[in-house]
Amino acid sequence: MVVQAPVSRTSPLPLYYQLQEVLRSGIARGEWHQGQRIPTETELCARYRVSRITVRQAVTALVNEGLLYRSRGRGTYVAVPRVSHVVSELVSFTEEMTQRGLVATSRLLEVQVEEPSERFREPLGLGDGEKVIRIKRLRLGDGEPMALQTAYLSHDRFRNLEAQLREDSSLYRVLEEKFGVRLTRAYEVYRPIILGRQLADLLNVPPKSAAFDVERTTFDIENRPIEFVVSILRGDRLQLTLELVRK
Repeated sequence: MVVQAPVSRTSPLPLYYQLQEVLRSGIARGEWHQGQRIPTETELCARYRVSRITVRQAVTALVNEGLLYRSRGRGTYVAVPRVSHVVSELVSFTEEMTQRGLVATSRLLEVQVEEPSERFREPLGLGDGEKVIRIKRLRLGDGEPMALQTAYLSHDRFRNLEAQLREDSSLYRVLEEKFGVRLTRAYEVYRPIILGRQLADLLNVPPKSAAFDVERTTFDIENRPIEFVVSILRGDRLQLTLELVRK
């Protein structure tokens, strides 16, 4: 390995900070690409002639910034930039990915008509015996799994909805264009979770990775609940952005 910008012991800047900036520069100029493992602690110590403590401080600072991430037993990798989710905007997954410059695709895992439990019946305002359409999809941005979404909608109101859906369909677009629904607002609840192996495998992340469990109820212009969605969002790819106003 060639030293591009060695740290200086005569500089007033701390060694760990100098190394931190050297690593940042290496990432910026493409020496290490997104998703690529950076050199080990031992290799960095030898390359820049610094101690393990200095290396750990520099790497930890970049991990805390979100520029790097650690994978237990595998090493430290260059992070992929997070998708910023603006909580004040009601957009579909497809619209959100497009806004971030990513190509949105979906993998349709399951479509079922069934009688729901109270957990899914109550948010939709359904009575006993009324059925829902359950749509389970893996959502991808630029081919990378971003979220696992399960949507519940009234079967009586949206009969044959399942026939309108394709792998790449935007559910919101189908509701608006095929059923004349005008979606206006949604209520969301976010809960941090740790992924088990099955969900982690679907989202292509290590087991015990952090994620968000998000419940969304979406309403139309007449304030009627249209869909109830449970989403499992990758914690390493999501950044929440909120605007707070003092009254």
